[in-house]
Amino acid sequence: MHILIEKNYGYLGGGAQGSRKYMKEFGRISKDIYKYYGVSEEDIRNKTERYKNLVTELSRK
Repeated sequence: MHILIEKNYGYLGGGAQGSRKYMKEFGRISKDIYKYYGVSEEDIRNKTERYKNLVTELSRK
């Protein structure tokens, strides 16, 4: 499992491989990071890439 947080450009990413249980745990951790990272009202209003990434991540199973 790896998580990448790049502060200069606001990029979050990561990946994992292994058992279904391990992948499920990665999904929970990834969602928590995106929730903590958050978006501003301006991001929501302008539908920025940061906002779209949050919506995509939170809509995953």
